[in-house]
Amino acid sequence: MSKIGLWVITFVLLATTIAGCWSVHELDTLAIIMGTGLDKAEDPDKIRLVAQVAVPAELGGVPGEGGGGGAKATTLAITTGYTVRDAAQNLSRYFSRIAYWPDMQILVIGEEAAREGISPLLDFWNRQEQPFRSLWVMVAKGEAKDIFAAEDYLEKISAVGIAKLINESGQASLTRKSRLLDVTRDLASPGVSPVLTRIEAVDQAEGKKRIRVAGSAVFRGDRLTGWLDESATRGLLWITGEVQSGAIVVQCPDGEKRDVSLKIRRAKSQIIPEEKDGRIAIRVEIDVEGDLGDQTCPINLTTPEHWRSLERRQAAIIENESAAALRLAQEEFQTDIFGFGATIRRKFPREWEEMEQSWDEEGFPRLEVTINVTSKLRRPGLILQPNRSR
Repeated sequence: MSKIGLWVITFVLLATTIAGCWSVHELDTLAIIMGTGLDKAEDPDKIRLVAQVAVPAELGGVPGEGGGGGAKATTLAITTGYTVRDAAQNLSRYFSRIAYWPDMQILVIGEEAAREGISPLLDFWNRQEQPFRSLWVMVAKGEAKDIFAAEDYLEKISAVGIAKLINESGQASLTRKSRLLDVTRDLASPGVSPVLTRIEAVDQAEGKKRIRVAGSAVFRGDRLTGWLDESATRGLLWITGEVQSGAIVVQCPDGEKRDVSLKIRRAKSQIIPEEKDGRIAIRVEIDVEGDLGDQTCPINLTTPEHWRSLERRQAAIIENESAAALRLAQEEFQTDIFGFGATIRRKFPREWEEMEQSWDEEGFPRLEVTINVTSKLRRPGLILQPNRSR
């Protein structure tokens, strides 16, 4: 084959790949949905769907149509239906364009709807041909529609800002990051209950609301059963080995009521099922490394005595946060958010067969769990001793 022929074939293949779906639908024929919220409707048999739709002209996405001028970059459409698909289909009543879902960033489920069960609400997204598995899924404290009514001052599209906020809050170990794939897997796995990102609209000055992502939503089966605050959420993440970064604040070892912040460098954990006195128990080994972040006490913290004291204080915080999450899960929620049952099933399959049916009611609440923390500090930074305050 000649070189000219090869170039022609290459050009055609590239053109086909780049064109993608736009060969089927032009931009000006699409209603590009960036975020969706699901709530209970006034009719108890129906679902309310809130769709945040991008306005390409205000994003600079359509040549010759401007972009700016103070107009909003998104618009909201609210529909109802007996199922999610029914409600989504009803969007055609509001738009002259075709609803386009693949660019969707977030799915927000309202508190009341989540308490009745999220499996039917996720079924629509799991059945689609588009790759929705990486979609962020979260639970709103209150109603999902309030999340989309709040403002984001840094992003033109609040759904994009929320997606970034989830990632940043997750990196700082303030919430449990939950994608559709993770939630679907947990719902289908014996011995583990889902934990989703918690989101809420909080009051700001002048009656405006801003978005806050912190803490987590706890499920028993597919029904919302309660909330974890930021501290208990990090306790959950310590046990499951999902802490990525963040800061631990401890008191200075000089006896003064001043604080030191320790930067988390690395954290990992092992959940180890074992037989103990004829019963199955769990041992959790947590290994954490940190750096000295900053201090408010005017002493040299790098002396061996002070350094070891900071390591012990770091370990104590981790133990307390982990124990708090465990206590809430066993005593208040009675749901295995750590996946202890799944680890028992893998190591002790016969024993698990006897425990599975009553796991949440009896097995998990009575499970003996031991938490051991190994805490190390590595780097003090460039300053050994700060200037004394006057």
